[in-house]
Amino acid sequence: TVASVSDAGDAITFKSAPSCPGSAAGTGKAVSLVLSDAVQVTRRGTGDSIMEVQRITISATAPIVPSSSLAQGFFQIVWQHDGATAVTRCIEYGASAADVQAAIDAAVLRAVADATGAVSGMDLNQNNGVTAASDAGHIQVTMEGDGSAAWGYGYVYTLTFRGQPGVSTVLGNVGQVRVAALGAAGACEDVGSQETVLTGATASTTNGSAVLTVNAAAVAALRPGDRIRLSGSTPASRIYTVTSV
Repeated sequence: TVASVSDAGDAITFKSAPSCPGSAAGTGKAVSLVLSDAVQVTRRGTGDSIMEVQRITISATAPIVPSSSLAQGFFQIVWQHDGATAVTRCIEYGASAADVQAAIDAAVLRAVADATGAVSGMDLNQNNGVTAASDAGHIQVTMEGDGSAAWGYGYVYTLTFRGQPGVSTVLGNVGQVRVAALGAAGACEDVGSQETVLTGATASTTNGSAVLTVNAAAVAALRPGDRIRLSGSTPASRIYTVTSV
């Protein structure tokens, strides 16, 4: 680094003595000006520029049996980031990592601005536009588990906020994802394990009432704590828990 130039303009003083190998010593050497701060490294994100990892664990008390008649969309993922909220569609129990990632990407593209409630999407690469090419794929999803007893009849999804090449606002410390709308109590569908139709058992229902009128066969078969499904329910996937008989 140059410290000063002589008044005559024929000598330069360096802040520290340059160390030149013998082959570089001599006179008549060409001089090149190195621009200050010619190279800059930037990042976007809160905290250190690292990839945050979050996990979603889903489990059950018995094997979950997929139904061919139901969509099996059991839960939603909610993520708030940079003044917007992304809510996924109802995701199936045991959905693949690719399906979960696709649901998150779709939610990012149609995220709602917290201030206005309008659909704005999340501009994760800060290019003043929201597109699948630039704003999808910033969150990578992998999956462990096979739905067996060893995995609690469930699965573990790992979400890595790794961003895309260039600018990405997901680097660093980001908001926690939340699991919402579990089953029919939310906006999705209940799932169940192996079902058995109770021979001869029938029930009469009334909208808005938690009391069922059942016949003798149902009384004999049901016990408090049993989980049942009723034909004609809305939605058809809804599962009820018996509190008393």
